[in-house]
Amino acid sequence: MTPLPVITDVYRVVLDWESGDACTPKNILHIRSTGNSEAGIGAALDASWQSGMWDEVSSDMAFSQVTITKLDGTSAAVIVNVDTQGGGAGGQIIPEQAMVLSLRTLQRGPRGRGRLFLGPVTEDNVNQGKLSVTPVNNIVVDWGTFNDQLHAQSPSCALVVASYVHSDAHDVTSISSSIDVGMQRRRLLRGRS
Repeated sequence: MTPLPVITDVYRVVLDWESGDACTPKNILHIRSTGNSEAGIGAALDASWQSGMWDEVSSDMAFSQVTITKLDGTSAAVIVNVDTQGGGAGGQIIPEQAMVLSLRTLQRGPRGRGRLFLGPVTEDNVNQGKLSVTPVNNIVVDWGTFNDQLHAQSPSCALVVASYVHSDAHDVTSISSSIDVGMQRRRLLRGRS
């Protein structure tokens, strides 16, 4: 595994999803905050979660802890308990299918864009590979409110897109999603065969 980069004041947050079956996806967020700690980041997340952020995720999925690593090159990962967050969608899961949330920054190119795969989605909420417009729009609004609430914390936090190649991070300025379900496509590693 490639070592984590050093990015000043940025924390890598892994949402440790659990379910009744063997499905245990992870979501990775990056939060920038000056003068904070792993426990402080956990508290900021708890104060910022929105009730509909996970509405398209299977209701069998939940997390109550996150793994936070300060990207300073020396800090170890810390497991932090948070208020339980759970999916809101009923029905059977569709393996490897998710709602794809797009994170944009003012930085041009791939290093200024990020994605979150919110899933697995369920058969009850997908029709011919598409999610319903209204729930998707509501989730996007909740993620925008989540980001606004992070900024309102003390010390202030910001959702960022972190580039591990360039060892930098840029504040998220807009969040959007298509109604098309998707799956993760790994980017090619440059210089490797």
